[in-house]
Amino acid sequence: MCIYSPTARLAKLLLGSDDGIKAWVNGDNVITADRYGEWTANQFFTDITLNSGWNRLLCKISQDGGDYQFSAQLYDMNGVTFNDLTYQLNDPSEYGWEGDYIRSFLLNGFHQDTSGNFWQYLTTNYLGVSEESINPIEGQVMGSNIWTNYDSSNPFINMGDNSYGADFGVCYAFARVYATAQTTCQLWMGYDDGARVWLNGNEVLFDNRYGGFTADMTKVNVSLQAGENRLLVKISEWTGNHGFSTRFCTADGGTVPGLSYDPAPAPISYIGTWLMNGPYVNPNKNTRLSTDYLGDEGNVTPSQGDLAPFGVWERGIGNGYPFNIGDFYDHGDWVFSQDIQDRDPPVLFYNLFACGPGRFIDQNYLAGSYIFHTTYGLITLASSKSGSMLNFKDFTQPISQGKSIGESFRLWFDAQAPYLQWEKEWYYGMVLLGDPTLCVPSYIQMEVTRPENAVYVFDKKILPFFIPLSFGKITIETLVTSKEYDIEKVEFYIDDTLLSTVPTEPYSWTWKTLAFSKHTVKVIAYDTLGRILVRTFIMVKFF
Repeated sequence: MCIYSPTARLAKLLLGSDDGIKAWVNGDNVITADRYGEWTANQFFTDITLNSGWNRLLCKISQDGGDYQFSAQLYDMNGVTFNDLTYQLNDPSEYGWEGDYIRSFLLNGFHQDTSGNFWQYLTTNYLGVSEESINPIEGQVMGSNIWTNYDSSNPFINMGDNSYGADFGVCYAFARVYATAQTTCQLWMGYDDGARVWLNGNEVLFDNRYGGFTADMTKVNVSLQAGENRLLVKISEWTGNHGFSTRFCTADGGTVPGLSYDPAPAPISYIGTWLMNGPYVNPNKNTRLSTDYLGDEGNVTPSQGDLAPFGVWERGIGNGYPFNIGDFYDHGDWVFSQDIQDRDPPVLFYNLFACGPGRFIDQNYLAGSYIFHTTYGLITLASSKSGSMLNFKDFTQPISQGKSIGESFRLWFDAQAPYLQWEKEWYYGMVLLGDPTLCVPSYIQMEVTRPENAVYVFDKKILPFFIPLSFGKITIETLVTSKEYDIEKVEFYIDDTLLSTVPTEPYSWTWKTLAFSKHTVKVIAYDTLGRILVRTFIMVKFF
């Protein structure tokens, strides 16, 4: 990461990691925490000196299973986030200044539709007024939704976060772009799923697609007029991630001078964009963090796409609180049967999210290669044609409760009914290859039985909803058992704050305190041997 400071000054570097972390600033090793444990924000901190001009920050994070994540932020000596630092990935001595991503928008949505209308989402007007002519302000209502300010610490505008993860519909984003002079440049965008974009009322992009996000994947020539320019972005959503990134830049990605934005972006706190390289495998926990995998690692000056001892340096965009390294590397590319046989991954069960790997009539079919031609593979779940599993919670939750993979697969299949035509076409043909009686060993079993995905008014269930939504108090109930030992206690957390500890059955707690908007509920069960099991879910509570 390259960091520009307009002056030389002292700063505080604050890091958190799961597991260990080692950090260099301008080639100097400033923090080493060779440990194994969970991430907590700002676990490690030190004073550093930022040079006037560009500075280099490199972090190395070790991993021993489970979560793989870290966070980094810079404060001034009074504990205040800097408002004049510039962050970019590529080496400025080679690439110059990069065009800034627009990190703040007014958002309007979610506008719910049906799954069968996906290809009409972008051409359907959900606002009730001419889309291309709008000029909204924060708090204004359009299409039964309020235009709300959304600020991101990274280039990705996460509409799913703003819409509580809703599927099947669209969300709008609006920003004003001010140019000191008339300018011809390019608009670079990435989006998930499709995108339709207007600039000053003129449609400049229409890409009606289904697919994942890649930053800067579409580039169009545009003209900015002197003064105010209106940018409206409309992003369609089927399922999964939902959002986009956008920036105005030169044809080679350089900055366009004289641009400013409304809403104005807040200063970056936790860094959400990094150049990533790895992971480097080292089975020795004692040398995992201390080994130099790059060669003079503290002094590397990579840019995106540069070769490394393993692979290349890639751009990672995500939430900086924390930045999820595991999610970044949890992505795929073309995989062939021979790749699996050659790499022999130490994995027992695979749920193959792809079309056709379960075609067991094909020679050397992919799902079979995981089982028969690797050392560890025992069972796979795959589609024998076009299709794959969706709504994974209906499958993973029974597994976490001790049910076999075969029984969990049956419960998932039943939970999808009644089937729409597209669901028949997508789900029929799913096959389980291997022993269906296999299960994931778990010493503690826990099921959160309440709240359900429903609307509650003063603890009374009123009607189904896509997430738990409560007006007034709400009781959280769990069923907890242990195979070998007694349950010592169950803890209830709201947004990582412990609010109740229950030592005996029934393991329930009533949330009565005032709250507004979205919250993370976490329930932790402990047995008398000290083993734990964690369940988390998102809910919305008012009053």
